[in-house]
Amino acid sequence: MYTIFGATGHTGGVVARQLLQQGQQVRAIVRDARKAEPLRALGAQIAQVDLQDRAQLVPLLRDVRGAYVMLPPRVDSPDLIESGRALTDVLAAAIAEARVPHVVLLSSIGAQLVEGSGPILTNRYAEQTLVRVTPALSALRPPYFMENWHDSLGALAEHRLPSMLALDHAIPMIATEDIGRAAAGVLLEGAQGSRVIELSGPRDYSPRDVARSLSTLLAREIVAEPVPNQAIVSILTGFGMSARNAELLREMHAGIDAGRITDEGGHARLRGRVPIEDVLRSLLT
Repeated sequence: MYTIFGATGHTGGVVARQLLQQGQQVRAIVRDARKAEPLRALGAQIAQVDLQDRAQLVPLLRDVRGAYVMLPPRVDSPDLIESGRALTDVLAAAIAEARVPHVVLLSSIGAQLVEGSGPILTNRYAEQTLVRVTPALSALRPPYFMENWHDSLGALAEHRLPSMLALDHAIPMIATEDIGRAAAGVLLEGAQGSRVIELSGPRDYSPRDVARSLSTLLAREIVAEPVPNQAIVSILTGFGMSARNAELLREMHAGIDAGRITDEGGHARLRGRVPIEDVLRSLLT
């Protein structure tokens, strides 16, 4: 049996389906059981729980071979880091009490940094906390999600692709499908001590590369348009985000552009196979 958090989300859903296809038993932790009906049809056990309730989580984590853990970002909270740390503490207490033998954590590129990484500091805290409560922690550090471009697609009608990243700076990007597939594989490998695994996609992409791919898919020119880093806070707060969270995201994008938020190196690496064209095609449908 494997317990999968975020089983109706982008990465957790892939993990759950991959395990079920391998004939494994899956316990899917979800916030809305209605969204988990496709997984139930595939044979998964569905548990709708409050992630802040340790008492609910402990029995769902007992007697499992491993668990996939991710921290859903609470962008509606006043402080992403504080809310992420609070959730980490609850999960750590539940994992310790249930004696989970192997935890696969969705962390992030740049989790080795002690400052200047914005909300990625939450992943650093999760790595440092969970490694103390399980015999084996596999911390997956993926780069920028290809699916993050979804929020910029609203401007395509105007032939624009707004980007908070430097237009000509190619960076590692990965599809959530590749993350989920990697996580499922690591779970099936079983406990191998505590380790970091750095993930990457098939190649690096710049925002201009993304715009060119969209131009091909749409058969019309799409132009990448820069969003100045100093404008990010005002734009995001205008959409209702707290000033604190907006500043964290500004800091993260500045760190990516400056090359500070990058792989640590010296760890195992898994490379995905999904090109950005496939992800963009699915986002457009």
